Amino acid sequence: METLRGVVERITYHNEENGYTVAKLAPEHRPRHLPAWQQEIAIVGNMMGIVVGESVELSGQWTVHPDYGKQFTVEQMRSVLPATVAGIEKYLGSGLIKGVGPVTAKRIVAHFGMETLDVIDTNVARLIEVPGVGRKRVQLITRAWAEQRAIKEVMIFLQGHGVTTSLATKIYKRYGDDAINIVQDNPYQLAQDIYGIGFLTADQIARSLGIAADAPQRIAAGVEHVLNQGTDEGHVYLPSPELIRRAAELLAVSPEMVAAGLLRLRGGDRVKLAPAPGAEAAQFQWTVTQLFDLPTETDAVAESAPTYQVSTPETELQSVLSENQAVYLTPLYFSEVGVANRLRHLLFSGEDSRLGAFQRWNWAHSFDVLRKETGFALAEQQQEAVRAALTHRLTVLTGGPGTGKTTSLRTVLQLCEAAGRTVLLAAPTGRAAKRLTETTGREAKTVHRLLEFQPGEGISFKRNENSPLDGDLLVVDEASMLDLILMNHLLKALAPGMHLLLVGDVDQLP
Repeated sequence: METLRGVVERITYHNEENGYTVAKLAPEHRPRHLPAWQQEIAIVGNMMGIVVGESVELSGQWTVHPDYGKQFTVEQMRSVLPATVAGIEKYLGSGLIKGVGPVTAKRIVAHFGMETLDVIDTNVARLIEVPGVGRKRVQLITRAWAEQRAIKEVMIFLQGHGVTTSLATKIYKRYGDDAINIVQDNPYQLAQDIYGIGFLTADQIARSLGIAADAPQRIAAGVEHVLNQGTDEGHVYLPSPELIRRAAELLAVSPEMVAAGLLRLRGGDRVKLAPAPGAEAAQFQWTVTQLFDLPTETDAVAESAPTYQVSTPETELQSVLSENQAVYLTPLYFSEVGVANRLRHLLFSGEDSRLGAFQRWNWAHSFDVLRKETGFALAEQQQEAVRAALTHRLTVLTGGPGTGKTTSLRTVLQLCEAAGRTVLLAAPTGRAAKRLTETTGREAKTVHRLLEFQPGEGISFKRNENSPLDGDLLVVDEASMLDLILMNHLLKALAPGMHLLLVGDVDQLP
């Protein structure tokens, strides 16, 4: 990286949300590769709190913009107090401090000279000595200067620990003046709260702060990181032996330390442990059934419910190390349990179907009429698929390209319309929804749009169990592209008695 020092002459663009700035810098020493006539340098990058007149030291690299030519892309920025009276006057009069414009700045600097910034920083009450500066203006200046100083302190602290200007801006926007305390207390919190900061970046910051390799918060964060890696690989959970092995390798600590961290995460409800599929699957089913209180053979299950012994931290630790358990991130655990039980509810609840008319339908007549209208006769398997979708609450229609899925789906839609029933069409992506619209001739939406996604913290939809979808049949194409959490939200939003038809390629559906 190269380093530049200079004074910010003007700011042509500044984004308050992310700190991205385009500005002109008058360099202290003009780089030799610039032409003699060029007195200013274009600087771009995340520069939170930068102001006209500010003296800065920038680290970054030269880049060439296709429209604007050579510019300096800033990766690190450090504020340097002005070293001349003229520089101080320009700095104060830039709009940096509310209540101080060019005229007031000139008066203040004329009175205090090179001591101006020191007076504002340590004895701001002395500004009352300046003609035209009253008590109210002194109060305004005091507050504004404190705000600017807080921003500078946070940025200097973060950059001093290897945080880029871009990430430092995100951290400050998230935590404000508490940023230093939060980062010092638990830098791994950054991986949870700040987009673009993962465990590895947070770990670098933590190590620069002197946090030990075996610190509890580091081990807990490393375990969560490995579980998130598993999610990226398509897994809902990881077997505890694999999780412990991978986390121990990542963190360079013992398996016992990882197991202890895993138990701490469970205690904080960050993860869930359940018997891995196998001999104890029945026990897990009992847990799921009781948790959601769904219709089931409760008496028979209760008789076989397991009994538990009081455990100690030592026995729990040995259990985690010696047994094969399924370890979930908590949201995925509840999503999997929710999907399983809501699908079960669809199959066995006994609710009145919104497509009950098709239980008494003259299928032979309908298929014959459609054959005469379209000139195309459905194959036996296609007829079975149509009947299943309209007489069962849950149906999965699979098949590779050219196997007749689209024709079967069109027939389902035609029969629903003939019966006066409402069908909703959706797909996981915009492209898939557009293709579904084109193949059916009816409007299809993305799942997020169908559920009326509400931006903000976490995942939230307007359509849910309290405000269900308004329809009789929901068709979801490319269903294999749905992730577990979105599928859970989709099932929550099904109205009582509504049918669900999942469509996809047999080689893609899990």
